[in-house]
Amino acid sequence: STSPNSYCHNMRSLWYSSYVMFSLLFLVLSYIEWQIPGFVSFVFPLYIVLGLAIVTGIGALVTNEQASSSHRRTDVLAIAIGLPFSILVFHAADAFGAYRLLLAMVALLLPILLLKSLDGDKIS
Repeated sequence: STSPNSYCHNMRSLWYSSYVMFSLLFLVLSYIEWQIPGFVSFVFPLYIVLGLAIVTGIGALVTNEQASSSHRRTDVLAIAIGLPFSILVFHAADAFGAYRLLLAMVALLLPILLLKSLDGDKIS
């Protein structure tokens, strides 16, 4: 029998671990696709991994129980990292064509989700 607090911590760890795994997998597959166009996309659609990364990132945020006072610093830091990263991805992702804007938005969201998840794990 586990306590409810232990269950919440385990769920948060599961969501966060899944988020990190899917985000890294998406970045690696995207890099391979960028270097060798069609190498990944002819076999496996990248949007499935992207969708799983976003869903697990949202799950990590929803299960996170953190105080609102530390949100501002994390939000500013996440946007400060995500915005230049997003601009760089947008300008460098010519090989992705129509998906360039989508990749730029993902590049903006990934640091936000990652830093919020890390901030929640640090507090608990």
